[in-house]
Amino acid sequence: MTGCILIIDPVATNRIVLKAKLAAAHYKVAVCDGLATAKEREAQTPLEAVLISASLLRDNPDGVQAFLGQITRQPEHGITVIFMRDAVPHADIPALLDQAYAVGGHDCVARPLAPDMLLARLRNLMRDRARRHDLGIPDAAASLEDRAEAPGKARPGVGIACATIGAMKLGEGATPFAHLHALGAKLPSQDRFQTMPLARLLATEDECAAHGVMVVAAARDATEHAISLLSQLKSLSRMQACRVVLTLEEPTASQLARAFDLGADEAICSRSCAIDEMARRIDHQARVHCAERARRDAVRDRLRLAVTDPLTGLHNRRYAEERLNMLQQDCRNFGHEFAVLALDIDHFKQVNDRYGHAAGDAILRAVADTLRDTVRGSDLVARTGGEEFLVALPKSNRRQAISAANRLRRAVGAMKTRVPGHPTPVRITLSIGLALQDGTTPLDALLDKADRALYEAKSRGRNLVSISVAAA
Repeated sequence: MTGCILIIDPVATNRIVLKAKLAAAHYKVAVCDGLATAKEREAQTPLEAVLISASLLRDNPDGVQAFLGQITRQPEHGITVIFMRDAVPHADIPALLDQAYAVGGHDCVARPLAPDMLLARLRNLMRDRARRHDLGIPDAAASLEDRAEAPGKARPGVGIACATIGAMKLGEGATPFAHLHALGAKLPSQDRFQTMPLARLLATEDECAAHGVMVVAAARDATEHAISLLSQLKSLSRMQACRVVLTLEEPTASQLARAFDLGADEAICSRSCAIDEMARRIDHQARVHCAERARRDAVRDRLRLAVTDPLTGLHNRRYAEERLNMLQQDCRNFGHEFAVLALDIDHFKQVNDRYGHAAGDAILRAVADTLRDTVRGSDLVARTGGEEFLVALPKSNRRQAISAANRLRRAVGAMKTRVPGHPTPVRITLSIGLALQDGTTPLDALLDKADRALYEAKSRGRNLVSISVAAA
């Protein structure tokens, strides 16, 4: 760890005890008694984490948020923020949690905290923070309005599955896991809260994929079993996007520490944690899940747009070049022949001049749809520029390629495209140049052959398939 852990607490005894616990684990630690001295310390030393007294949050929430916003803009991987609270009434804890999450805190824990529990939670949050930072998810530096996981901000509904293990005894006449029914009522109404045995939840991939948060609720007799399952759960590919919350009936501090080290995103003692607090913690995990899902979707969309032609929805030249390189490699390694077709809409400039560019765009989209619908699923269709398209036919010999090219030509020729402002459908045709790859031709030369064959088809009268001389 390159930075240090900063302890901010106005009570000297708290600072001394906490520093001793962290120093014993070989962390570099700095201490200060308030926000003013914390700002000076932060300017001198890079920070990895901040442990801050919740009393400062109560007395000066704006100052705490401003300080956290300032310090977390600098580091490459963000900063882990944990609030430390003294004993407070159970009824006050949910509001305190909301306040801690709102200013960018990752958790708010009660003092005194056993050393192994403190260190495990710190390690757990630092790992999670680094992973989320890699996804570009806003951390404590973001304003309340910008943070998707901020309490009180509307979020999409999330599937929350509660998997039960063991037989919890809640007293005479009580139903095992009865507190889970109360928990479901405390969560936002848009969430889909469902309780089921763990075996059923893991039986199918669809069950896991439908949930953003998994709550593993273990009875006292199943504590060790539940903890041992964590590493297995986190290793499943279908669980990678799911937040895991472990609730244990009467765990020791050591057991909670192991739960965090094995990958639990939250670990709760169900006997001592009030339902309202438990609901807040699970809601926070749901908000984190929504933020991560939104970021993943945004990354996926950007990747898709980078290789997609925006007008037609076909792949673009960049993607086509990568795919052709892969086909070329397969041809060299395994002898799989493939064919390349260069396609061009005949007299497209005249269509644009006569009907307008809106009509030209409509025709390009119609041609793209027809090409996409006519080829095989394994074939590549791309728009390479203007009215030009490219089709790659994997594992195709000369006869198959000629047949496919003529099928595409006839399909486009049969189109009757209606354009805005003109009652009569527009008829168009394609000219196609074909080149075959047998493993001996460089890719650039292969594409050049297809282009020259296309020009040959144009010069011979259009609406034709012309085969490169080497392929004939």
